[in-house]
Amino acid sequence: MKRILVFSSRDWLDPKAGPVEHYVHAVFSWIAAQGNLVVFVSHQAGFLPLGKRRRPRMEIVDDMQIVRLGIRPVYRRMTKLLLSRLQKTGKLGSKFDVLVDVVDGLPLSLPEGLEIEVLPLVFRLDPRVAASEQPPGPVIAATQHAAEQIARAGFPLSHIVLAPFGASGLVVSDREAAAPMLVIVGGKPVLLRRALRLLQKKGDRVSVSWCGVPRRRRGGAVKLPQGCAQDGEAWRGAWIVYCGAGSEWSALEVGASGLPVICPATAEGREFVEHGETGLLVAPDRPHELADCFHLLLEDSSLRRRLAENARRRAQERTWNQTAGLILAAIENLQPSRPSCQPPW
Repeated sequence: MKRILVFSSRDWLDPKAGPVEHYVHAVFSWIAAQGNLVVFVSHQAGFLPLGKRRRPRMEIVDDMQIVRLGIRPVYRRMTKLLLSRLQKTGKLGSKFDVLVDVVDGLPLSLPEGLEIEVLPLVFRLDPRVAASEQPPGPVIAATQHAAEQIARAGFPLSHIVLAPFGASGLVVSDREAAAPMLVIVGGKPVLLRRALRLLQKKGDRVSVSWCGVPRRRRGGAVKLPQGCAQDGEAWRGAWIVYCGAGSEWSALEVGASGLPVICPATAEGREFVEHGETGLLVAPDRPHELADCFHLLLEDSSLRRRLAENARRRAQERTWNQTAGLILAAIENLQPSRPSCQPPW
């Protein structure tokens, strides 16, 4: 049994949880189910939607213990204080085998002379971060883009383990709705409404279902309810699913459900969709091109079927169990560098 201490600024129950938290939950819930101890440390949610209750400071969910240290502005400082306290009392090395730092920008500032190994799990790495002169062990990259950022930071390629996003293997009926149906997951409302008006001018009549009620946020993106982006029921009967900016990661779940998907051609979109094979990529912020993609898939049933079959096949090759297995193997193969384990940054 491995005893794993995971630090991530948000947990998957946070109202603002997104792809990072979905990944971490899928991976570490599987690892915990294998009989390993997982303690998850995050911050306490700040402002909550009306009617939402604050989660307790400590709770056990999906075989994992969650500890919430405080609101986001003080989270990083409190993590360092917590680790220093555990280090001084000798509890850090006696209770845990590895510390997993979930990095979405800057890594944690860790105390010197840690008693346990540090395994970074990187989604995005700030360009100011550089590897230590002698990186002590592996670094996990959640995407190919993250792997490239880690390499630019100075890590040897032999130290980088790619553990990509997976799919849950949702089962959705292959039967399409009688009338053309488009489901929209995330994206920019203004762009989408323009594209839909252009689609109507082409003579296409399609029912549109937003996955959740779109709500404007800073930058014009859409905030979706938790779980919406990976809920197969939301797109049951769809002809096409559009996964917009910020929700490209859900394209794998859509593909696992056997549906054709369209994504913006962002770094994230190219990570999850192979253009012309598992879906279509469209230039961001170009409503004319998006309307043309909608029109193409609505009119070409054979293309829809081909993309859906390829997407389902690819999703079967990228499951969460495989991703979690890669991370657990990296943890089990860590070579202790005591008495003083050095952080990799």
